[in-house]
Amino acid sequence: MKKILLLTLAFLPGFLFAQSALQQLEQMAGQSIHDVYVPPVPDPTPVDVDEDDQPQQSTHLKDYTPAQEQEETKPAAQPAQPKPKTAEEMWQEHLEQERKRQNEVNNILNESWHKYKEDQDKEQVLIRNCYERFIETQPTVRPVPQFSSVGERNIVFDNPKSMQELRDWGPFYLRDDNDTLFRADYIRYVQHGYTGLHSSTVRFLGMRLANGRVEWRMFKEDWDYSNTNPHGDLTAYKEKKSLDTNTKIKSKDIWDVKMAAEGKVFLLEMKNGNTVVIRPNGDFLCEGRNISFHGQIDGMVFVECDGKLYCSGAPLYADPILTGDEFTYYGTRTIIVQNHDENNQPYYRLATYGGKCYDFQKHEWTRTGKHDQYSYLQCFRNDGDHFIAKPKGKDYYVILAYWGGLYKGQKKYKTLEEAHAAWPQEKNYIANKRNKHPGQSAKLK
Repeated sequence: MKKILLLTLAFLPGFLFAQSALQQLEQMAGQSIHDVYVPPVPDPTPVDVDEDDQPQQSTHLKDYTPAQEQEETKPAAQPAQPKPKTAEEMWQEHLEQERKRQNEVNNILNESWHKYKEDQDKEQVLIRNCYERFIETQPTVRPVPQFSSVGERNIVFDNPKSMQELRDWGPFYLRDDNDTLFRADYIRYVQHGYTGLHSSTVRFLGMRLANGRVEWRMFKEDWDYSNTNPHGDLTAYKEKKSLDTNTKIKSKDIWDVKMAAEGKVFLLEMKNGNTVVIRPNGDFLCEGRNISFHGQIDGMVFVECDGKLYCSGAPLYADPILTGDEFTYYGTRTIIVQNHDENNQPYYRLATYGGKCYDFQKHEWTRTGKHDQYSYLQCFRNDGDHFIAKPKGKDYYVILAYWGGLYKGQKKYKTLEEAHAAWPQEKNYIANKRNKHPGQSAKLK
């Protein structure tokens, strides 16, 4: 208590002195300090500031304050975490992705299918154009190899193969899915692309039976709609019960399958004894009992079948190139065709593989000639190939010879012996005529 009293006495003179000074100031001003009026502060007025007068922000390390550094390193606000997807949303998203993928696959498959059909159509156009060009010329063919197996694939399996095991050669699809007992012991087909323009789109499978014969199944290349890999092989071989272009030819009637002319045609030996000739793409060409091959050109082969000459490159359902009772082939360009008239008398025509015959009156190769029949026509090869011909209804002989084209001799001869004897002179005449007047050979029409 004494200490408090002592402190109060110590500060009391100062307090009294301060109060006395304030009273003196009020008397000097003539009023109290609480009576002074202070005006309100007005709103600030915006002032245009010159950019040049603005202080530049310093980039020096010493000009940064800890407050600036702390503000710049402040981490950004984290976005709100999305809500987890429900099972239904995830399933719908999966379905959408699957639809997009399937659409892409379908687009690729459709594009490949259109290209496949376009290539087939182009090939048919090429075949037709090649055949038409050939048919309008005086062609020279090449002999057909009699024992060559180039392009032909004849495979015998040690153990029978199921359809699944044949996928390296196929895939093959049986027409009846329940036919699970079929096992292939043989496969016959033409090496793909070997025959030039013709697509090798037909194959044959054979299964040995208990009675010793072979049951054959015929398959043709088709679009494989079950294939889901757009970058794989999009074709397959599907069983055909009959030929598309001749439904009378049934697969069940085939007793043997062979290939000929280096795989340019298939020979189907039927149970009725006939032989059916089809192209490598499975199209029907002809049917008969006497089949032979005598020439080929540009992937096409000429087939003589029971007195008719066909070309494997002809369009579907085309007529035979030549028709006759007998064909005799000379060299690689000329055919002597023998026929019989209404009196059963033989007459002959000199023809080309293109089906045009020689008209002696016009000295032209033509399809509609009225003077293309001969009662005698024979080829001789002594000292150069030449023909001695006697026009039908005439009593003279003429000499014809090839010197790049077919030329006619200058004279007519009453007997065959005279014509034979005159050959050396006619040979010189034709050779000089060819050198001086090459355009006087038999023309095409």
